[in-house]
Amino acid sequence: AYLSGAVLLAGLLQITVGCLGWGKFIKLVPHPVMLGFVNGLAIVIFNAQLTHFRDPVSGALLGGAKGLTMWGLTAISMALVKVLPK
Repeated sequence: AYLSGAVLLAGLLQITVGCLGWGKFIKLVPHPVMLGFVNGLAIVIFNAQLTHFRDPVSGALLGGAKGLTMWGLTAISMALVKVLPK
């Protein structure tokens, strides 16, 4: 329920920081802190996406045609990200 408001507030904050030129202060954040934040964010995103690979009734990982489709599409997406130029 609060997601839309949080997204709008974050966007307004980013626009304000950009217009005021406060982006230079990110240099004060140590590199290991940024790496830890990004790694933690990756874990949260992974956990959120993992629910799509589970059966809603049993909670087990998808098997059969549905599971093969999900894992196949994931593998193709990852391969495309690696192979295609940036």
